[in-house]
Amino acid sequence: MIVQIVLVIVTAVQVNSQELCPSVRRCNSDNARCTDLFSDVTNMTQYRFNSGLRRLRVTGSTNLEREEDLFLRWNITSLISLDLSQNNITKIWQRAFYSLADLEELYLSCNNITTLHSQTFYYNTRLFTLSLSRNGITDIHQSTFQKNVKLNYIYMDFNKVTSLDPDLFKDNWELEVVRLSYNRITDIHRSTFRNNWRLKQVYLSGNNIISIDPETFEQNWELQYLNLSSNSISDVHLSTFRNNNRLHHLDMSRNKITLINPDTFIHNRELPFLYLQWYNITEISKSLFGGLQQLEYLDLSNNNIEKLNPLVFHRTSKLKYLILAHNMIRSFNFDLYFPMSSTHRTYDSTFQLKELDISSNRLTTLDFASTKWLHQTTAVTDLTANPWNCDCSVLLEVWRGLKHKLTLYCATPRELQGKSWDAMQEFCSQAAKDMNKKSNTSSESLSPRTGRKEESGVNTKNGGPSIVTTTLIVTGVLLVCAIGGGLILAKVLKRRRNRPKTPEYCDVYAPRVSHISVHSYAEIGAGSSNVTVQFYADVGERPSYVTVQS
Repeated sequence: MIVQIVLVIVTAVQVNSQELCPSVRRCNSDNARCTDLFSDVTNMTQYRFNSGLRRLRVTGSTNLEREEDLFLRWNITSLISLDLSQNNITKIWQRAFYSLADLEELYLSCNNITTLHSQTFYYNTRLFTLSLSRNGITDIHQSTFQKNVKLNYIYMDFNKVTSLDPDLFKDNWELEVVRLSYNRITDIHRSTFRNNWRLKQVYLSGNNIISIDPETFEQNWELQYLNLSSNSISDVHLSTFRNNNRLHHLDMSRNKITLINPDTFIHNRELPFLYLQWYNITEISKSLFGGLQQLEYLDLSNNNIEKLNPLVFHRTSKLKYLILAHNMIRSFNFDLYFPMSSTHRTYDSTFQLKELDISSNRLTTLDFASTKWLHQTTAVTDLTANPWNCDCSVLLEVWRGLKHKLTLYCATPRELQGKSWDAMQEFCSQAAKDMNKKSNTSSESLSPRTGRKEESGVNTKNGGPSIVTTTLIVTGVLLVCAIGGGLILAKVLKRRRNRPKTPEYCDVYAPRVSHISVHSYAEIGAGSSNVTVQFYADVGERPSYVTVQS
């Protein structure tokens, strides 16, 4: 019984503690959360909040169009934080926050506000954070933030703002973060941020910006984060980021840039994160990243890059993540882009690559050096979705060395299309067997029907005459030479007998000359043998030839 009573008491305490704004509209805590607090101001009671209330979160519906200082009426003028997000607010009376002189944080996001009076925040001189995100604001007067000299954070993303007045932030010297993403801005005047020397983060993604003036960020020496993605920028001047040497994060993805000047990032030596994906880049200069000594993350995916200079990454010794997916690269020599140590064949300590993504390109094969690099590297490498040619020569050897680290899928030949490259082992083994069988069948078709190859006189291995055939040819040549020589000698002797006698030392005719020249050619393995017999009987006679060909 006692236990049940205790449980009832505890439950009651918990319920009361959660109900920070009871029906009497009295909150004794300095941090209150109330529902529909200002939905019906005509029925507001005489009760007031604790004068020490510092933080108030209101949910439901709030009517701020009434020309009355509701916070003064409810004695909650000491607020430093007011959250009116998602309250269906459509319009704000220009003096609605007049009595909140100590207000530092004001959240008005996710409402239906379309316009702001130039004096809406005029009396909130201590305002530090202002959120106007996800409304329907189309225009902001140049003096809207004139008195908010301590403003550090302003969020205006996901609105319908089309332009920014050059003097909009001129009095916000302490401004550090500006979020203007996903509006309809077409141009940023070069004077927009000229007085914001402490500016660290600027978000301008998802707009319709066509170009960036080279002087736009000239005075923002402390700038660390800049997002210009998803715009229509077609060109970036080489001096655009010359004074932003503390830049830490630069996102220029999803624009219309086709060529980047090699000196664009020469002053951003501290930049570790660079996003250049979804451009129309076809070529990258070898010196483009030369000044980025601290670069760790580089995204070049979804471009039209066909090849890269071997020296393009040699000065980015701290690069850890390289994304080259969805390009048109046909060849990638890993060892040239990220050389291994030539002494111990270990990964060079000057390169710290952890992840390399070359998926969805046009790679078909890998060379020996790349295979060795992939075998030794500790980096996670993605080579999937390339049209790999799973032939039974080069890529088969690559598979044998990398099958424990990579899994690739074949595009060719047709028999292996769509299959893992592990299927090459069985496919190539069967292909080798078929080739050997075909070779043996072809050899047998060249021999006699008896199948006695050794008697055929044909060397089945080399396809030329056998030793027996060559011996017969040589013997025949020598026999012909002997017969020919005998006939010539007989003819010479016969002529000498019929020669008329002449007085001694009175020869009328010049001495006769007899000459026999025998040339024979018989080479082992040759297809024929030639024998040429040439003789000269007397000076002036026509030479005689005997040619025998076998």
